[in-house]
Amino acid sequence: MNLTDVKNKLYDTGDIENIIQPFYRAGFCNFTNVNLHRFMLYKEIYKHFADGSKTISRTKIYEYGKQIGVSKRFVADEIIGCLYAPFLFEREYNNELLEFTYNGHLRFSEFFGEVVHFNNEIPFVIRFDSGQQSFVFKRYLTSNISQERSDQLLSQKWTRNMSKLRFQKKCKSFSDSIETIRQIVDELQQYENYTHHDDYISLIWKYGKKYKNSSNISCNLHSHFMVYSTMLPLYSGIYKALLNKYIKPVDWGGVAIPTSEFYELCSQYELSHSFEEFIKNSVSDGLFRYISDEILTFTSTGYSAITAYEGSSSLMHCFIRLNQEKGFTVHIGENSNAGFQFPHKHQFCKNPEKRRNGFYEIDCNNSESVCDLFGCFTPWLITGL
Repeated sequence: MNLTDVKNKLYDTGDIENIIQPFYRAGFCNFTNVNLHRFMLYKEIYKHFADGSKTISRTKIYEYGKQIGVSKRFVADEIIGCLYAPFLFEREYNNELLEFTYNGHLRFSEFFGEVVHFNNEIPFVIRFDSGQQSFVFKRYLTSNISQERSDQLLSQKWTRNMSKLRFQKKCKSFSDSIETIRQIVDELQQYENYTHHDDYISLIWKYGKKYKNSSNISCNLHSHFMVYSTMLPLYSGIYKALLNKYIKPVDWGGVAIPTSEFYELCSQYELSHSFEEFIKNSVSDGLFRYISDEILTFTSTGYSAITAYEGSSSLMHCFIRLNQEKGFTVHIGENSNAGFQFPHKHQFCKNPEKRRNGFYEIDCNNSESVCDLFGCFTPWLITGL
């Protein structure tokens, strides 16, 4: 089964478990600053692909921009943003036809194709700092967090970074980390009633703020998504070498990668693809994007995928969701290269093997069962086992 066959099967069925070819996946929680006009444009692109199209022309995207009343310059920037994310990819630089990446399919489905539980969940990341022997919790200041909630977090020894958009808390003991989980669950129960939204545009209308002298609206939101790659397991050595030399995407201050660099590295490996196919598949896989005919750079998702694949396993992307009927669902991001195994017989897990979009979903009856669950997993962060 070649890469195109794999991709078509995923589009048609969404079936990852039964793909025989090696693949890599990881679940991430993500902070995103969004605006209304961008997501109105995204929604038109999403509807285009939802109707069954496999490609979209730049001309068609400009037509959608005209329909929603935004400038050509705005649309041009958003097309670059879609290639950077990457929600879309092009087979050649500045190609008229663009295609949906599988990661783009997942993200747009989250934005527009599912009920949004934004108010009923709290995302966070846990990392074990081996140098200081501490657990580090990180979460973001999204637009639905009131000043009251922000003050409460600060009173619980969370700190703010310089941009004032991220909270961080260091726990110097296992018991402190479990108490932090308890506080997150209490916060979820204290401040949120069970509500849901049709899509992310409704969230922007509810929580966003208008730009000065503009009809556009800005909003800080969170999302959770899966990075999926069929190329990483095959050529991780090449990608690691590129990451070590070029560090990060040009959008973040990195250096562009000439195709000659790919050729030089590929000559050191036994490829199951031709060099041209390797470039093409690395781009369609969402790891790189063109910035000129012979120059590429990492995409944001490509950078995240390569660093997660090669990095330490002592990191957990999580979110806890308050259920409408009873209890909570804990979502813990999978990293298929880390060999993370759950204790299947944990008494509070109703569906310990349930996975969706890169996250394990574990039902818990009450706050105590949530804390007990993290009590099982937190030592894994220390050992990496």
